[in-house]
Amino acid sequence: MKRSWRIVLSLLLVLLVFIGYRLLFDKPPAYTLTDLGEIENEDFWMILNDRDQLLLYVRSLVDDNPVDRCQIWEQGKVIHSFDQARLGYPFRVYDFNDNGQIVGQIRKGEVNQGFRWAPEDGMTLFEVEYIASINDNGLMVGTATIGDSTEQQPCLIHSSGEVESL
Repeated sequence: MKRSWRIVLSLLLVLLVFIGYRLLFDKPPAYTLTDLGEIENEDFWMILNDRDQLLLYVRSLVDDNPVDRCQIWEQGKVIHSFDQARLGYPFRVYDFNDNGQIVGQIRKGEVNQGFRWAPEDGMTLFEVEYIASINDNGLMVGTATIGDSTEQQPCLIHSSGEVESL
């Protein structure tokens, strides 16, 4: 009988130590809410990368004309931004990688063109219709007319500008 009490007391002691450890050292995750301001828009989306940077894209109507704006937020502050007034053309963003590079589509007159924006060198245009996604190595996917084709085809886009059919 003494042995069974010792086992029960030992188990209770282990349980109390475990509970005490959890109460003292396991803290719940801390969250910070950041007010991004009021978004008056027709269209907006956000993308979060693995570096805890937030890409905010907003398309608003000003005098019935769409106006595009893009911001990268980090630790509650805007660290990069560009907008239609600065670029001179309407645009859309589609993806954002861990290097802070943004890809999308810019519309120059009647022509759509894929772009990559990077913090270190700004906007680069590519001879493709649009760019849908970019990985952390800079390899992009989108659509383009390739060769003699008049139809848009899925393609890989290298940072050098080389376009490869999929």
